[in-house]
Amino acid sequence: MVIYSYDRVTNEYINSSTADQDPKIAGNYLLPAFSTPIPPPPEISGYARCFLNGKWMQIPDYRGQTVYNTTTAQPLVISELGEIPDDYVATQPPLSSGVYIWKENAWTEDFLQQKERLIKTIQEIMDAKANKYSFDTILSAVSYSNSTIEQFKIQGQAFLKWRDDVWVYCYSILDGYEHGTGDTTTEEKFLANLPAFPLDSK
Repeated sequence: MVIYSYDRVTNEYINSSTADQDPKIAGNYLLPAFSTPIPPPPEISGYARCFLNGKWMQIPDYRGQTVYNTTTAQPLVISELGEIPDDYVATQPPLSSGVYIWKENAWTEDFLQQKERLIKTIQEIMDAKANKYSFDTILSAVSYSNSTIEQFKIQGQAFLKWRDDVWVYCYSILDGYEHGTGDTTTEEKFLANLPAFPLDSK
């Protein structure tokens, strides 16, 4: 009698073999654990033949494939049999630096998330520049624009003007980008074109 073995964890078909006869009962055969005399169905590409609840079933097999979260676009390598999780898709998001979400069966740039990230990045850039001139933050640097000490006053006024120039530039780009009327530049180009800090050139 031919028997069909299946994996003890995934229940997927492994191979066929011949069952041993029962030495105590003539005409009977020994059926090892995780095997069945029921033959599996033909193999179908993209599916695994699994023995579940007493019958063979074709289970989708995406193992090893990379899918992407529809909210965060983060990749996940499938490691188990079954359908792709509801909040993942097989379509890879664009490779640009934008922030994307899955909407209406396509990756769509999520401007709100990108805007929040860019604003946070710009704030960090300005604070780092202030740190370079021994100020705690850009806010601290700007507070010295009316200092009675000339050196601090010069630096404070330079930071004040630079901060205003940076935000004017940023929001002109971001607002145009949000409404489809401006430059849809990459994040790298966006940050590279920030106004220069005037004292760096002196």
